[in-house]
Amino acid sequence: MNYFLLFITSLVTTLLLVPPIKKLAHVTGAIDEPCERKVHSGLVPRMGGLAIFFGFILTYFVYLNQSQEYRGILIGMVVVVLIGIIDDSIGLEPKLKLLGQVVAAMAAMVMSGVNINVLGGVLGSNFDLGMLSWPLTLLWIVGITNAINLSDGLDGLAGGISLIAFSSFGFLAYYREDYFVFSLCLVLAGCILGFLKYNTHPAEIFMGDTGSLFLGYSLGTLSIAGNFKSLTTITLITPVLVLLIPIADTLWAIIRRLYEGRSPFSADKKHFHHTLLKTGMNHSQTVSVIYGLSTALSACAVALALSSKLRYLLLPMVLMGVIALFAQVSGAVNFSHLTTRLFNKLDHWFSFESQSFLSKASLRMLLIGTTIYSICFLVSLPLVPTNLLFIASTTVVLLLFLAATGGENGRSYMLFSLFFLAAAIALVISHTIEADRRLLGVNMATLETIAFWFMVTGVFGKIIFKKTPEIVLSTPLEFFVFLVLISIAIVPEEFRSQYNLVHHTLRTFFLFLSFKIIALTSFRKEHSTASVILSSLVFVVFSTLL
Repeated sequence: MNYFLLFITSLVTTLLLVPPIKKLAHVTGAIDEPCERKVHSGLVPRMGGLAIFFGFILTYFVYLNQSQEYRGILIGMVVVVLIGIIDDSIGLEPKLKLLGQVVAAMAAMVMSGVNINVLGGVLGSNFDLGMLSWPLTLLWIVGITNAINLSDGLDGLAGGISLIAFSSFGFLAYYREDYFVFSLCLVLAGCILGFLKYNTHPAEIFMGDTGSLFLGYSLGTLSIAGNFKSLTTITLITPVLVLLIPIADTLWAIIRRLYEGRSPFSADKKHFHHTLLKTGMNHSQTVSVIYGLSTALSACAVALALSSKLRYLLLPMVLMGVIALFAQVSGAVNFSHLTTRLFNKLDHWFSFESQSFLSKASLRMLLIGTTIYSICFLVSLPLVPTNLLFIASTTVVLLLFLAATGGENGRSYMLFSLFFLAAAIALVISHTIEADRRLLGVNMATLETIAFWFMVTGVFGKIIFKKTPEIVLSTPLEFFVFLVLISIAIVPEEFRSQYNLVHHTLRTFFLFLSFKIIALTSFRKEHSTASVILSSLVFVVFSTLL
């Protein structure tokens, strides 16, 4: 199974489907109008989740249609998507939406055998649920479906939370050799990433109930499908931790509304993301904070599922992180003051002219490092296996497509997409280094090490002396990339050593930041940039001829 082909097909398919579905939303009247409980100010088409659904279905039937075991889940997906389309277009009563979700859940339970049979490691031993399995499974699937639906209140929020969850479940499925569930999670992750190009702030389209119900239902079923329903330890704790943010937010919303004498299906502006916005955070900061919490909980859940011994290290760390976050949000502590004080001391040590000079010098170091990496990449392409060449070339073509089709938030997604280019370059060069290749008589490993330390020095130099907030983690998508890379720490040692993950992670992250800093640098302000790039191209041509 070519997993990269699965991922790239779902990603590209969704990218191409969103524009026509935006037009369809206008034709059908699926337009989200601003109101006092919404955070957007203009007319935005919804029903974008249809692109996610079709991206998944098309990829599924091309590559994965040989399995009949999951047809009940597929039927349920169709049911919730139809419910979402009707609700996005003309509106639907909450009770009818709930009835449709129950029907979809029953399809997965009866036809695909999706159920929670055993609670293992929760009460100290395995507990067979017996007949309680059916109502508990139904409650789980419907509850997760609604939890994701209710979390869809900010641009990219529901999609990002779902992406983090599918990444976690996909990793666990691969680790437990459940490759079909891993493939499904990978396809869904690709679909979400494709949609996020248009859904990051400011969103060009919303996923609507079509998307949030589909993603919620997919999470609810796949989190307990395959090997997940027969785990011997922490059977239910793992998916609960991964989805704790939307679950807790939904339960609190139900309790709050019932206490206020309102229907639990009524809407309000008191969700967790609304609370963060009221503290003074902007849209991107709020989404990034929730991404951070979701990733921390997911990493903790994955680690606990792999090794219960890690609970003594991870649980206190996560608890301390959550306490620190809420202390910052509540105003009890202001960690930004520490950064401000450090930069004030820096201003005393270095004059403005010195900092400007060091900032430009850092940029030149980045240019040198990325130029060497680019040369090594181009020289390495003819030497790598066909599958690796396909990954690298597809990544470059995809980036060119994104550059040519940038929308309102095109720059944000384009910068985020540079991560994939950085990962492809690091992977290709690493393969050539392992083969002990040389460039112009110089060992490729030596050139790569020199380039890496040039980039590391340049990145820290720009952060310290330029002091521009958008250099690092300026958007939720970039914050997500950073969190995923940090999560490599919880991967088992045999995986890290087998695939050299630490090496690839460091190279990818600093190459990504280098690309971003260079992309954000104005050619008019940095006149030397053009000359360095021009000379680099000349050197590339020269080395190719040799």
